[in-house]
Amino acid sequence: MRRKWLAIGIILLLVGIAYAPAMAQTTEKQISVSRGTLLYVGGSGPGNYSRIQDAIDDASDGDTIFVYNGTYYEHITVNKQLTLIGIPSSSEDIPFIDSGDEITVLITADKCILDTFQIGSDWDFGILLQSDETIVRNCSVLKADGDIKLDHASHNVISDNIFRGNFQGILLQGSSNNTIRNNIVDQQWRSMTLWENSCYNLVYGNNFSNSRYWAGIDNGDNCSYNIFKNNTLCNNAEVGIYIMHAYGISIIGNSFINNGIAFSSSVPELLSYTIEENTINDKNIYFYKNDNDVLVPSDAGQVFLVQCTDFTLQDLTISHVRTGYDRMGGGICLINSSHITIQGCHISSCSPVGMYMVNSDHNTISSNNLSKNFYYGVYCIHSAGNIFSDNIIREGRDKGIFLRDSSGNTIKKNTISQFSVCVHLDASSCNILYKNIIMSKMTISSMSTFNRIIQNHIQGGVDIRVGCRSNTFRYNTISNGVYGIYLESLCNSNNFIKNNIVNTDVGVLSETCQLNMFKRNNFINNSVHAYFEYVFLFNVLPNFWRGNYWDDWDGSPPKSIEGKMIIHHISMDPDNPIPDTVKPWTNFDWHPAQEPYDIPGT
Repeated sequence: MRRKWLAIGIILLLVGIAYAPAMAQTTEKQISVSRGTLLYVGGSGPGNYSRIQDAIDDASDGDTIFVYNGTYYEHITVNKQLTLIGIPSSSEDIPFIDSGDEITVLITADKCILDTFQIGSDWDFGILLQSDETIVRNCSVLKADGDIKLDHASHNVISDNIFRGNFQGILLQGSSNNTIRNNIVDQQWRSMTLWENSCYNLVYGNNFSNSRYWAGIDNGDNCSYNIFKNNTLCNNAEVGIYIMHAYGISIIGNSFINNGIAFSSSVPELLSYTIEENTINDKNIYFYKNDNDVLVPSDAGQVFLVQCTDFTLQDLTISHVRTGYDRMGGGICLINSSHITIQGCHISSCSPVGMYMVNSDHNTISSNNLSKNFYYGVYCIHSAGNIFSDNIIREGRDKGIFLRDSSGNTIKKNTISQFSVCVHLDASSCNILYKNIIMSKMTISSMSTFNRIIQNHIQGGVDIRVGCRSNTFRYNTISNGVYGIYLESLCNSNNFIKNNIVNTDVGVLSETCQLNMFKRNNFINNSVHAYFEYVFLFNVLPNFWRGNYWDDWDGSPPKSIEGKMIIHHISMDPDNPIPDTVKPWTNFDWHPAQEPYDIPGT
């Protein structure tokens, strides 16, 4: 009996010692712990309980329940101010509570302590807190749909736990002023998520690693004034820390390994953030806002410029930055910034993008090497007047340079290769592409107009889709695609003048398009030089063919271009549709060239 009381005394002393530094790290009000009556579960002592819930039911506010090592198949609800402490038989043999398919530990009373347990649940959260001023520490969740959820709970301390291998690690829902400290969250589907106005939380000194789906930390909409400090974020599937629409976020002193920071925030929100003293892959993360005339240091591992001007980024080497698909992130991120020079940088193995630009105008991006970035080399949205020149952009799954809703940009003398689409202009107008080497397909889409594509080598063909008009292709060599030029869906009044269209299956395919001008082009070594489909009523006027060179022309004018007219019929009986009428149709090049043209730049 003396040994038993001595063990209890030592445990209570350790509880007090461990509790003090936990509270020293936070600004929460101090949680008072009353020890009251001592109750025991498991073990061989006289009067010990065999079920934890029975001890809880018999306890009163302020009591302490000690649970000896063993497996307890039960769901417990802590609805009184209690301290539950597991007594391990060794460093590895810790009391295990398994509820099957329910929430295993539900705490609804305030000012509780849950200390030193292993917890399992097949279908739900291991631990659910619907309480305030509660401590959960030294626990691990071995199997569960989620490890711990704070549901409209505040001023709690979650510290020194291990959450590994489940779906959701830590979830805060409508929960504020909590401290999440010194936990290991590893191999989760989602490591940590803050939702529904979870504000003023301190997330400090944790290790978030190897999330299998998304982020190390996902800070949701309206979850403002959270502090993320001195955490390690390593090899999470998409991004280290992702911030949605929120104000007053602080990201300080964190270490990122093969992860980075990404945002979906507005500019006023971004300007309210404090982001400093973070590293990525042993290099510094630089976050500048409302600044000008700065040379970014050469030890940069990720760079954000928010509403900045006249910066220089030169000779930086940035790699292995993961920031999540279609988010403001990447190795270098320009947001509402202008007159930035990015030169001589090597940006590689970033996901999804090497360089991201939004609402950023009149910047110069030259002589950089962007390689093996997962989806995009450069993603540029709502930006104008930028110059992309003499860059080498290669090897990614999607697009080398992607301009969305961006106008008046110049893309010249770049070499772009090993993408499914090397250059894509989407809803983008009045851009110039000049003297680029484009080693696979180019796409123009979504009513892009008045772009000029001049003296480029395009291997893989050009797709022009969905209402793109008045674009001009001149002096290009377009080769080695299934289609040299593919026009689709009311892409009208585009001009193709003095291009080489060579070595394709179909040189030009036009579907439901009209008034496009093909003039003085060379059609050489294509399986079919040109083919078209008109749809009656949609296509009242033809495309025009003027003075092109056709290497299969027999010399007797005119040169015929074969196609078809499709006439749709409307049936009043939906069960008996009327088949379309398809008729052969022909356009003519009335004065084809006798010899191929000498085309500049080719």
